Amino acid sequence: MSDLPADHRQRLRCLQPDQSFCVRAPAGSGKTELLTQRVLVLLASVQKPEEILCITFTRKAAAEMQDRILQALRWAATTDEPESGYRQQSWRLAQAALAQDRQLNWQLLNNPSRLRIQTIDGLCARFTKSLPALSNFGAQPDILQDPFPIYQLAVQRLLEQLESDEAIATALEKLLLHLDNQIEVVERLLISMLAKRDQWLGLVGAGNSIRDARSLLEQALQRLLQEELDELSHQLNPFESDLVMLLDYGAGHLQQEESTSSIPCCIGIRQLPACHASELPLWRGIAELLLTDKGEWRKTVNKRQGFPPGSNKLEKEQAKARKSELMELLGQLQEQSGLLGRLARIRILPTDQYDEKQWALLEALTVLLPHLAAHLLISFSERGAVDYPQITSAALVALGDDDNATDLSLILDYQIHHILVDEFQDTSSPQIELLQKLTRGWEPGDGRTLFIVGDGMQSCYGFRDANVGLFLDARKHGLGDVQLEASDLCVNFRSQRAVVEWVNHTFREAFPEQDDISRGAVSYEDSVAFNAALDGKAVITRIFVGYEDRRAEGEEAAMLVRKALDENPDGSVAILVRNRSHLRQILPALRDEGLRWQATDLDSLASRMWVVDLISLLRALLNPADRIAWLSVLRAPWCGLSNEDLLSVAGGDGKSQSIWGRLRHWQSLKLSEDGRERIISMAAILESSWENKQRKTLRNWIEGTWLALGGAAALRTPAQLGDVQRVFDLLDQHDHGALLLNDDLFLRDLERLYAAPDSDADPRIQVMTIHKSKGLEFDTVILAGLDRSPRAEDKQLLLWQQRLNQDGGQDLLLGPLAATGEEEDPLYHYLSKELALKNQMEGTRLLYVGATRAIKRLYLLGHLNLDPKTERPKPPSSRSLLASIWPSVKEEAEIILPQEQRPTAANNLLKRIQRIPVDFKPVSIVTENLLLTEQSAPAYLESEDNLPTQSWQQNLRHIGTLTHRILQQLVIHNELYGDLLCGEPQHLEDFHPAWSRQLRQLGVPGHQCAEAVIQVHQLISNTLADEKGRWILDPNHRQSACELPISYDNGFQIQHLIIDRTFIDSQGTRWIIDYKTAEAANESDFSLFIEQEEQRYKKQLSSYCRALTAMESNTVKAALYFPESGYFHELSL
Repeated sequence: MSDLPADHRQRLRCLQPDQSFCVRAPAGSGKTELLTQRVLVLLASVQKPEEILCITFTRKAAAEMQDRILQALRWAATTDEPESGYRQQSWRLAQAALAQDRQLNWQLLNNPSRLRIQTIDGLCARFTKSLPALSNFGAQPDILQDPFPIYQLAVQRLLEQLESDEAIATALEKLLLHLDNQIEVVERLLISMLAKRDQWLGLVGAGNSIRDARSLLEQALQRLLQEELDELSHQLNPFESDLVMLLDYGAGHLQQEESTSSIPCCIGIRQLPACHASELPLWRGIAELLLTDKGEWRKTVNKRQGFPPGSNKLEKEQAKARKSELMELLGQLQEQSGLLGRLARIRILPTDQYDEKQWALLEALTVLLPHLAAHLLISFSERGAVDYPQITSAALVALGDDDNATDLSLILDYQIHHILVDEFQDTSSPQIELLQKLTRGWEPGDGRTLFIVGDGMQSCYGFRDANVGLFLDARKHGLGDVQLEASDLCVNFRSQRAVVEWVNHTFREAFPEQDDISRGAVSYEDSVAFNAALDGKAVITRIFVGYEDRRAEGEEAAMLVRKALDENPDGSVAILVRNRSHLRQILPALRDEGLRWQATDLDSLASRMWVVDLISLLRALLNPADRIAWLSVLRAPWCGLSNEDLLSVAGGDGKSQSIWGRLRHWQSLKLSEDGRERIISMAAILESSWENKQRKTLRNWIEGTWLALGGAAALRTPAQLGDVQRVFDLLDQHDHGALLLNDDLFLRDLERLYAAPDSDADPRIQVMTIHKSKGLEFDTVILAGLDRSPRAEDKQLLLWQQRLNQDGGQDLLLGPLAATGEEEDPLYHYLSKELALKNQMEGTRLLYVGATRAIKRLYLLGHLNLDPKTERPKPPSSRSLLASIWPSVKEEAEIILPQEQRPTAANNLLKRIQRIPVDFKPVSIVTENLLLTEQSAPAYLESEDNLPTQSWQQNLRHIGTLTHRILQQLVIHNELYGDLLCGEPQHLEDFHPAWSRQLRQLGVPGHQCAEAVIQVHQLISNTLADEKGRWILDPNHRQSACELPISYDNGFQIQHLIIDRTFIDSQGTRWIIDYKTAEAANESDFSLFIEQEEQRYKKQLSSYCRALTAMESNTVKAALYFPESGYFHELSL
């Protein structure tokens, strides 16, 4: 068998030194080797190695490329020519480069820095250094790794102008009014916009009037509608006569009906509508005739679409014939690639003009945003540091433009003859602009070339503003002045044949049918395996169905790691997940299996209990009124009070004194003997600590207190001590006069700290996110948690989309957030749907990246709920990675059902709760600067022998509180709960960890949380499964509100009331609904139970009704809703 790949000719073509290329290089195709060979070819033809510029996106990739080039040169210099094949070609190319090196005395092997291989950020920084005055920097500033505090400062300075500058104050007033005067919301939304200012600043910056901005934005809307309607019209044109005849037939039958359908407006239609915004209602009528409400092809039609069965024989025959014709037409349309999506988009397309309400907000923003950007520049200057977007912006300024070439651009035009760009699919618009300026004036045949390599199927950095459409556009239209020859690689050198074939089969169906430049849709291209298939099954999908938690998945992952290493001791294994949080059950399982793994930036310090305890101590000492922090301090290992003692300290007798105040008077507390001893010791240390507040640095004060309490004695390993020391180092950075000036910033920085890598880890085992794995390969890959959905994104003040139009130009679509309490803006709705689809497509590409890391074996793991009707797993959430490939893998997946119930957390709680001995004495070395400067030797931790019992009845109140919270969130923040209100309640289990934490905070003991979570789950699940429950939670009711506070003068006093749920229904009736999580003792007593509940709450609900009746003229009704039974009981008041 020849060792030349099937795409050998394409690879040779890509080495032509006088031709520019755009190369599509799928996973495992050896693009780094191709880039290396391209550089070797160019080195053999240039006069100086500096004429070649290689651009990558990470330092790691830049170092790898340089290493590959130098290795090739060293290999060729020290070995004989191979006999044949690909290696022979590489050897010959390296020999030619070495010959040029010797002739021109470059001495590259001794001077590797002459190879210009840089990251895009490093290149921009280099340009700004070259022309500091022109780039507006002067001295080179530092680059901020976390610019959030500077963004916050700029926004605060803008908001301060509310009382000064008239134009800005007026614009701010409009913005605040739009957002219900929630200044913290305005601040958050403006901060989020600063991070992406490169996308909007060109539109609203200096030089553009408000009228110009509106004109540009509306032109973009017009092009969007024109292109969408043109494409749809083109696809439907062959079916025009049949379609308009059937549409007219349906519209005629609906004309006399009272219907909200779009079909009746098509009455009398004789041809396809014009491709203009004014004809949108007709296009929507077409979409409604052909598609269901869920956006799927209709399988039948009825009178609601204008196809009634008929009342006599003639009408029935005609109806049957028309229905048959429509079904035949639908069958033909289903074969048209991409038509289904286009019809679905027609339904949500916005109009081509902004209405005055929309523009009022945008007009205010066109005033505010340039000033906000100016404040940011001033803040950067004061700090002497900038963010990466500012570096890129400055580099673009330094390169000038077509009418104003700078010295730097002229120098670079002379110096650089060849540019190579790796991972081009992850470029953003400013980076494209940079490349366009670098290649400005390049012409075919002038000896200068551009070589870009990428793979649209691996584009997964949308959160960094990467736009895969730019890669697709470059393949079609070239880049700037440079025309590019498109070339495709197809051979996979990494994976065995069975893995490649599985990937081809699975992702061919999961990817879009065709490319769409404007929307960033990438179609799938098959790969060809270079390596033979191995024995055994290459890809295994295992789905855990009906499990209460994810421990089984963690244990399965650990078992697979052990199995892989047993079968291949020299092999590598990787566990890959979408997000770090998805490893919560996997890492403990690896520890239990005795496995040590390598990982970086994976295990957050903020989640480690010894750090949590330290932060509780910090918050308690800084705020004596922080009850949660003080209770956490009392429960930490250095004190370890029992629940009964905690209750006594917390003030169960109803007193409002702070916990610190009660500790100082511990003699009056009802404590156990053990608790009294612990409190005495602790109170003395804390009293001493308070005397030193603001007399020491913040770090010394907190660290001294922590040591004196025995914080170090509670640690088990040097790594834990290292974690704590890093927190103390962070305290140093945030110390402002012995105080923590900004709690939120400190906690934000803490969230960015990760545990140090394990120095004794097994290098064969790697654990990381799929994003981190890009470019790597492993013998065995385990993709875990594939059913999990990402956290829903917060609503933005503006949604925008940089859309590539059919001419290759860029249009900006800008949709404003609706005012508080109003319906969602149509353009904002369209952009949010487009963003959701783009994220979904990127999720599919991310899964492709993970799957293609595997060399020999691939395992896919996930959790699903069981459908009792079909006895098959319910489909995964549409936002999960698993959703896109589920149709292809569901038949081959191994379904694992729960066997014997594993021990619950409560069973093992006694063994896990630990504390230092009551007679612990720290080393007493006191200095002037610290409470204690020397930590004690670690003490053995004692196990808590017995937990205080707590009646389950005491927890019912906390369960009710949490249930109320969740029901409220389902209404006002329903986007956070994914598709729950749309019929996918099986994903409630994803929220169990959060519910468990909240129950603990409310006071439910840890060993009882699991059972409490199950009860909460049942209450929420019952509500979602109940039609009346979903009606109550529907956020689309008019004047919808939850936990609504109102004040009402009843003639004797002002009453302050809070209503669980209220809204106005479609009949104009105001409903007041009170949730009740209590339940009847048994079914026979249910009627009596409901009667008692009515009597108990009738007075309360009557006052609610009187209050609202006094405020409005609507009919007011009240009801109790019982989630446990799904029973809705209207009260007669």
